[in-house]
Amino acid sequence: MRGIPKDIDEAAYIDGCSKWQLFIRIIFPVSKPAVATLLITDFLATWNEYLLASVIINDNAKKTVPVGLMTFVGEHGTDYGYLCAGVLISVIPILVVYLIFQRYFVEGMAGAVKS
Repeated sequence: MRGIPKDIDEAAYIDGCSKWQLFIRIIFPVSKPAVATLLITDFLATWNEYLLASVIINDNAKKTVPVGLMTFVGEHGTDYGYLCAGVLISVIPILVVYLIFQRYFVEGMAGAVKS
């Protein structure tokens, strides 16, 4: 947001925009790709959290998806059928979030590597 020229802010003020209108009509639309990229990567990192959730959460009903998937992996064997089915089901929310914000995500990543 600091990369947005101050001239745009001043022009909006001259045209009668308040601070909120400036943010909603000018700054936020310009920063949508960056916000969407941050939202997707943060959602993915939170969804895949394993270590902290496995240490802190003791109640089986409150465990996260990655910790729950590890119940299919045992000391003497792994139930690959249930594990693969659980992984496929756990990917669905990530795909939904990505598909909703895909356009902004691609714009945000392209803007991050400008040369």
